[in-house]
Amino acid sequence: MKKEGEQGINGDWSQCIFYQYMLVTSTRQLASICDCALLTGDINTSFVTSLHLRPKELRAYTVDLGFSGRSHTKYARYVAKEVGLGDHRILTPSREEFLEAVDWLLEELRVIDPLEIATDAVYYIAVKAAAEDGCRCLLTGDGGKDLFLGYQFMLKLSDEELRAWIRRASTSAWLPTVWLGSKLGVVVVTPLYSEAAKEVALQVPIHCLLDRKNGFEEVLLRSHLEAFGLERIAWRKNSINSGKDFLDALKNIAKDIISDEIIEEAALIQGFKPPTPLHAFLAYRLSELGIEPPPKCNDDNMRCPICGRCITGDHCRYCGAYLVKGKPHFIV
Repeated sequence: MKKEGEQGINGDWSQCIFYQYMLVTSTRQLASICDCALLTGDINTSFVTSLHLRPKELRAYTVDLGFSGRSHTKYARYVAKEVGLGDHRILTPSREEFLEAVDWLLEELRVIDPLEIATDAVYYIAVKAAAEDGCRCLLTGDGGKDLFLGYQFMLKLSDEELRAWIRRASTSAWLPTVWLGSKLGVVVVTPLYSEAAKEVALQVPIHCLLDRKNGFEEVLLRSHLEAFGLERIAWRKNSINSGKDFLDALKNIAKDIISDEIIEEAALIQGFKPPTPLHAFLAYRLSELGIEPPPKCNDDNMRCPICGRCITGDHCRYCGAYLVKGKPHFIV
């Protein structure tokens, strides 16, 4: 058991143990109904995989992009071994297959948020494989980052801002694998966005979720992973939570295509200067697919300061900007 002041902990940790126990016990049965799981090696998918009561009956899917970093695959293998999964499939799509997934998502979602597209492309490949294999249902970690504060920029927000974030997330979080499952024909189960999980998230003290001093997010989930014996995952820094490998894969493709001319063309088509080369690349792909960007927002109070599209809460779905204390921030 963690003591006050130890790694990843600030405030009264004895209070947090209750909420950790409440979250684990209230979501374990739901997690255990699935015969398949998405395992990226991050905090959220590792957490829900560790909940399964019959791991020998569980098959996990991990996408190894090969031409990017492989840290997520290494950690997914570690979790699969330590949890004792019955089967662990490593999917190795080619560059062309990854780009096909990117284009499919651009057509379906009509957004140019690099993190959204890169991460969802990986999810698309895994969910599609699970559907083709006849999985009864697929276990994923969707909703965990929103309800249990899994982004580094949240370390700079006040407790009041974080409470407001959790309240909004409990009613309006985007669950990409659920949406993909509906498109590709497999039921997706999300224990970290269940009613039981929402009940915990709305009650748990902020110091049980964030350790500002040491720079850890999702502390409640990390503490469970440590107690489970997954120390190598539990207190690893943010790189495993940020989708960095997936963004690197997109950058690897974009660098061979992007040019100053394409960036200028993307700015002209979009009506704003893309904030990063990846935004320009995705805007260009959108144009190549013959897809019109969504119209700009007519409401001054809801207009994104970067792309001019409408925002929901503090987030622009189109370009991916988060407004942190009124200033745009990108997870890229």
